[in-house]
Amino acid sequence: SGNIVLRDAGIDVNVETGSGDIDLAWNRVSGSSVEAHSGSGDVTLKFPKGTKLRSIQNSGSGTTSNGLGETADATLQVTITTGSGDSTIKGLND
Repeated sequence: SGNIVLRDAGIDVNVETGSGDIDLAWNRVSGSSVEAHSGSGDVTLKFPKGTKLRSIQNSGSGTTSNGLGETADATLQVTITTGSGDSTIKGLND
């Protein structure tokens, strides 16, 4: 239980919280997968504009949005699940 804030992880990331928000941001992406799971709380992932990714976003009660879009030949797989909360993927400075 509690918030998770992470900046510029240089590897694959897998974070989880039972209750609390997750806020992750990268200036440069070097990993191939990001997974973020929150039982109750918002998940926000921020990547540099132009990042090519594929995403799976599931929210039991909340909205999902991907401001960067999907890219068929992406090397980054993003998975977000929230039981109750919003799931957001966006550009770093948005």
